[in-house]
Amino acid sequence: TNLVADIGGAGQQIFVRDMTAGSTRLVSVAVGGGPATDIGATYLDFSEDGSKLLFETQAPDLVPSDFNDTYDIFSWDVATGQTTLVSARRTSEPSLTARGSSSAGENAMSEDGRYLAFTTLAKLSAYDTNETFDVYLADRLNQTNYLISAKPDGFSHEFGSGPALVTPDGQWVIF
Repeated sequence: TNLVADIGGAGQQIFVRDMTAGSTRLVSVAVGGGPATDIGATYLDFSEDGSKLLFETQAPDLVPSDFNDTYDIFSWDVATGQTTLVSARRTSEPSLTARGSSSAGENAMSEDGRYLAFTTLAKLSAYDTNETFDVYLADRLNQTNYLISAKPDGFSHEFGSGPALVTPDGQWVIF
């Protein structure tokens, strides 16, 4: 594509167009710069305030050490251009990418982009003891993923959960 310079035939990518400035930016930038491996993004959503973009992809080179070979959830900051792995065991340590596909859906992000609700097969919590999809809430400010679809004792139940969405203020997660 020729939407931005120097990406050649890099396969499917994610771009964002600033309608005021009339410019287009590549969102799916690999760790070393340039376009990521064929991104194959399956879901895209902006926070209501337009500051964050949420997307899911199985591209392995958007963050360091993404070795799970499956779909992960990412957040992209419009102001800084920084991509953050959301569906990590600890969002502050993206090298701890857990095994298991992750998915986000419509209304999965609070209006300010702080809270992100998603489902995953990955074990992102020691309390996740089942072998099915669970609902998590990522708190970008505290860099923590909380297991939401848990029993009163805090452990996951035996049945799958999802899809998940969060209210605009981040107070409620529906699943």
